[in-house]
Amino acid sequence: NREVQTLGWQPTKRKHYYEVGTTLHNALENVAQGGDPGVEAERVWAFTENLDAFDWGSGESSLPPDLKAREAATWIEAAMWVWVIERLPWFKATFEVVAVERELQMPLGYIWDEPYNRPVIWLSRPDMILRRRSDSSLFVMDFKSSGFKEDASSIDLTLQHKVLVYAQLAAVEHELGEPVTGYLYEGFYKGSNREDKRLGFKRRYSP
Repeated sequence: NREVQTLGWQPTKRKHYYEVGTTLHNALENVAQGGDPGVEAERVWAFTENLDAFDWGSGESSLPPDLKAREAATWIEAAMWVWVIERLPWFKATFEVVAVERELQMPLGYIWDEPYNRPVIWLSRPDMILRRRSDSSLFVMDFKSSGFKEDASSIDLTLQHKVLVYAQLAAVEHELGEPVTGYLYEGFYKGSNREDKRLGFKRRYSP
């Protein structure tokens, strides 16, 4: 008999930038499924109500957590409204939503661990699985945000050779039993933190 020692889950604070991404994802996915953008805009600001739950970073040049939370919520709401105005009409006319944040499990093979063959499972969770209205073909869409700006050709090259992208598409094909036609990437440029000498803080400068 083999004894297995497990440490279990250790409580920790989430990095605030993870929560920024999660909050933006939730808002975009909800409006993509027909949710009211006004309701989502209000929900975004719940981000500022539980400051002790997050790790806000440290350093003399960092904003205090309450200001950092308000700055983040402002950016999230602005990004959501930009997407609603600029992208959502095209999105709704072109696609219907098949699944949002669905966890997919794709068997990759087995590892022999006497006396059992243990399966190796690839877990994938694409932001959205879509079906194009014109021909019923499947697409996968991911939302990403970045603090630095890349040109479109550089992002294209990165995604064309990214194993994670292809593994995600394979998981969707395994789950739904049909080929995926394409991969869509919706990117948000958050801008960068720069020192505000007047206030003594780093502020986010974003287009």
